[in-house]
Amino acid sequence: MPAIPPSIGRSRSKLTRSPESRESAAKRGYSYRWQKYAKSYLAQHPLCIHCEQAGRTTLASLVDHITPVLHGETDPNFWPATNHQPLCRRCHARKTTKDIQLGLTR
Repeated sequence: MPAIPPSIGRSRSKLTRSPESRESAAKRGYSYRWQKYAKSYLAQHPLCIHCEQAGRTTLASLVDHITPVLHGETDPNFWPATNHQPLCRRCHARKTTKDIQLGLTR
């Protein structure tokens, strides 16, 4: 049987961040109040909006701020539902990477 080419069957290398370099969710401004809100929001909006736009059906697992917030709950864009969208982890990671490259978030 021929050998499997190195690019098939192996996971892609992932950009990883050391756990020490990332503040806790609480320090980034995501309180218990946000956790309850996000759970409720996802119950009302269960599908990833980016996947739906691409013709896929994927369950959302995160509530994303469309316009990134830098100062947690004190940021005026933190709470308005019009600044929220349901995303799966893959789409959220892609959007966050793009936001970081554009200097919109940390």
